[in-house]
Amino acid sequence: MDKADWRDEFLSLLLSTEQNERDNARKLKKEHKPEKLYQYRAMDTAEQLAWLMQFIRNGELHCSTIETLNDPLDSKSVVSCKSYDAYLNENKTMKSEWIEQIDQFLTKVKLQNINPGGNVPILVGNECTDFANALQILKNDLEFRQSGDMFAGEPENTGVDIHSFNYRINQLTRYVRIASFSEEYNNMAMFAHYANRRSGVCLEFDLTNLEDDIFDGKLFPIHYIDKYPDAVKFIFDRLENNCLFPTTLHHAMLFCCLQKIMSWSYENEWRYVTLSNPKFQLNTSSLTPNEIVEGGFIKFAKPSKIILGDQMKESIKKELAKIGDEENINIPVFQIQFTATGIQEWPCNRTASSNFWSSDISCAP
Repeated sequence: MDKADWRDEFLSLLLSTEQNERDNARKLKKEHKPEKLYQYRAMDTAEQLAWLMQFIRNGELHCSTIETLNDPLDSKSVVSCKSYDAYLNENKTMKSEWIEQIDQFLTKVKLQNINPGGNVPILVGNECTDFANALQILKNDLEFRQSGDMFAGEPENTGVDIHSFNYRINQLTRYVRIASFSEEYNNMAMFAHYANRRSGVCLEFDLTNLEDDIFDGKLFPIHYIDKYPDAVKFIFDRLENNCLFPTTLHHAMLFCCLQKIMSWSYENEWRYVTLSNPKFQLNTSSLTPNEIVEGGFIKFAKPSKIILGDQMKESIKKELAKIGDEENINIPVFQIQFTATGIQEWPCNRTASSNFWSSDISCAP
């Protein structure tokens, strides 16, 4: 099974409504678990240096918000069908069944809010309320369409259009935090795009040092597709199959967050996705303004190797070396060099007194 095929099968199993298939998704992912993953980072400012040192000291990973990702449509639902109105108006029986399902779902949500100890860990706080509100709007629209009061060409009678529902689903991604990795350390395009034209670093992570629950539940391969995901259709498919469960929102978010357009496939990306980590309480009033806008840190793993870009500023190298000497940090440090066959890594020289690398750093083949 090639890379594209197993990732396609994995996502299908992961988003299944059947527990045994979701278990098979975890098994399939373990079969294709990479030994190492790599993260490229720019290293031009004091803040970026502080982030790197938080990695090195504590193994704390910086997770970004959706809004700060490179592609404005990354992890967003894009409505791909232009005929939703006809689709929704063609079968009143279907709409009646959908309305009943949504009512049952909203009842479960209400009970969950009353009893936080229930077995629905994904939907809590504002996230639960916002998704319930989105479904309530969809239900109102379905009831309005079912009443037969809709007339083509009269905007005041068109109810809540499907793009508004899609917008509300996308608003829920403010609860998502993401960190991205690549399977490759010697990806020239990644060094150029994410390590600021080779002036930053590439951090290696040995996955044998990663806790199993992180790999099983939060680290996922990206599935590359020809068009952006449509979460509205995803939810409609669940309605058609009578599968609107409390996990639907979680699955709809993963459906968007774990798929990227094919032009990004050069990244060979794996992605850490957190929806309800305690650090990111879904009630955003518990977060600082910077964490809402920029993300924050969660526990991950310390890097097993640091690979410097060949254009890194000498001042940044010296600052890293100084911190490394002071704190007795023992992580191998390399620097990239260009060869006839592409990027290679070469170890950096050390002094006898340094466990990190010497402040007069030199890296050569």
